Amino acid sequence: MDDVLVCAPNDDLLSHALDLTIDSLVAAGFELQEEKIQRIPPWKYLGLEIGKRTIVPQKLVVKNNIRTLADVHQLCGSLNWSPPVQKNDQATGTGSRIDPESQDPDQGVGRM
Repeated sequence: MDDVLVCAPNDDLLSHALDLTIDSLVAAGFELQEEKIQRIPPWKYLGLEIGKRTIVPQKLVVKNNIRTLADVHQLCGSLNWSPPVQKNDQATGTGSRIDPESQDPDQGVGRM
């Protein structure tokens, strides 16, 4: 298991649910890295940045200088988790993000 996302309607329930989830995973023998547990927004999860009211793709950073097999592996991982709404400028390795201020609630998309 890699990533677990725990959600709740308010912060008190979220804290309680997260504590129960952590306790259950540890009791089942999973090893958790405390420094990777995100308790305050924005949360980074599967290529997305999740805020209190918005979800936007994380900026895709692509390493242009590929020299080792580990570099290729990292590049493949970055490309696999790149959200489909993200544009990527191959020349600069920069990505565009959806402008959360331009969200159209009826369409569920924003201006790039």
